[in-house]
Amino acid sequence: MASLVGQQLKDTYDSLLKTSDNDALGGTYKEITDGAGNGSNLYLGTGGRLGIGTSSPSAKIEVEDGDFARIDLNLANATGTTITDIRGLVTGTEKWRIGKTGSSSDDFTINVTSTERMRIDSGGDISFRDTSNNEAFYWDASTARLGLGTTSPAFELDVIGDVSADRFVIRDSGGGARLLLDIDANNDTILTTGTTTESRSLVFNTENTERMRIDSSGKVGIGDSTIANPFSSAYSNILHVGTTSGNTRLAITAGTGKASDLQFADSNTSAESGTYAGYISYKHTSDDMAFGTAASEKMRILSSGGITFNGDTASSNALDDYEEGTTDATFTATTSGTITATTTLDRIEYTKIGDICHVQGTVYVSSVASPVGDVRINCLPFLSKSIPETADFLSANVLFYDGTTYSQANATITPNVQYITVHIDASTLVASDRFFIQATYKAV
Repeated sequence: MASLVGQQLKDTYDSLLKTSDNDALGGTYKEITDGAGNGSNLYLGTGGRLGIGTSSPSAKIEVEDGDFARIDLNLANATGTTITDIRGLVTGTEKWRIGKTGSSSDDFTINVTSTERMRIDSGGDISFRDTSNNEAFYWDASTARLGLGTTSPAFELDVIGDVSADRFVIRDSGGGARLLLDIDANNDTILTTGTTTESRSLVFNTENTERMRIDSSGKVGIGDSTIANPFSSAYSNILHVGTTSGNTRLAITAGTGKASDLQFADSNTSAESGTYAGYISYKHTSDDMAFGTAASEKMRILSSGGITFNGDTASSNALDDYEEGTTDATFTATTSGTITATTTLDRIEYTKIGDICHVQGTVYVSSVASPVGDVRINCLPFLSKSIPETADFLSANVLFYDGTTYSQANATITPNVQYITVHIDASTLVASDRFFIQATYKAV
C-alpha cells in the first residue's frame, strides 16, 4: 500500500474505503466503496449492524442474496486437529456450538451447553444423544435403518425400550395395511389384520414355528394351521385345538381351593341369556368333577371314583362301580358225591352296577357220581349280601330242564357266598340236564 504521509486525501483515492456518499455514518446504512466508487455490497450504519447484500440488516450480521447466500469457514493451511464452528455465547459463556468441533474426523456436531447432542459423521450416520450422553437415536446410513436405544439397528426400525403411539400400522411393500393396532372411541384396543376386501389370517409364532392362528372367518386354531372344521357347516365359529401328529392337551388352571370351569351359554334363549346353561366344573377343594345342565348340577364324579346325581355329594350314595364280564360255573352236591358241568357250556355272564350284580346263563350237567343233597351252582362272581341286610336268603330265578320237562326250581342265595342253592334232589340228576339262571343280588 502506498504511503499517505504528506498527501492530501481525496475521495477518489483508489485505496480509500469510504461511504458511497462520502458522508459520515448515520441511521441509514451506507454501502462501503473504494475511492473509484466501486461498491462492496457491504453496508454499515451507526446501529452496530453489518449488512452483506442488504442495506437494512435486522441482525448484527445479515447476509442476503437473490439466489445464493453462504458463509464459508475455510482453514486453508490446516494441519492436525482442526475446528471450524459457530458458537453462541451469553456473557462469555458458551451455550451452543455447531460445526467441526475439534475431532480429527470430518464429523459435524451440534453441542448445547458444551455437551454434544447431535452428530453427523462422514459416512452419513446420524446420532442424537440423551441427557445421559447415550446415543438414543441413531440413523445407520449404510443400511438405511433407524435405531432407537441401539446404535446397531437390525431392522428398518429397531427400538430397544418402550413405544407409545395412538395407532400402529404395518404395511406390505405395496403400501397396503396388513396389521393395525389401534384404540377405538371406547378406549378398547383393536388388533386388525387385512382389509374388508381381503382374506387374511393372524398367525402367532414361537421359535419360528406357528403355534396359533385366527383365520379370516374368525376361527381359532391352536397347533393346527388349517383349522379344519370337524363339524357341519352350521358350526362356523369354532376353536380347534390339536395337531395331526403327537398328543394334544388343553389345560385350565385355577387358584388353590378354587374351581376350573368350562361353561356353555345360549344367548338366544331369554331365560339363559347372559348366563351359562351347561357346565363342567372341577372342584379343587374336594377334587370332584361336576356336570351341569339347565344351570344346575346333574352329575358328579367324586375324587374316590363314585358317581352321584342331581346335586347329591354324599359318598355313601355314590355309584362307585360298573363292570361286565363272564365267569365259569361248577356244581357241588351239598351232602356228598360230585356233579360235573360241561366245560364248554358253563359260561355265566354278569353285569355289576354299584353293588347290584345281575347274572344269567345256562349250565349243563356233564356227569354225576352219587350226588346227595341239594345242588349248588357256583356262578356268582362276587360275594353276596342279603337284601335287606337282616334277611337269611335272597331268591333266584332258576329254570330246570331234565330233557323232557321245564320246571321252575326253588333257588336261593344266602349271604357271603358265591353260589346259588337249587333245592332239588341231586341224586335225580343225569347227564345233559341243564339249569337256566337269571338272578340279581347285592354284592359285598
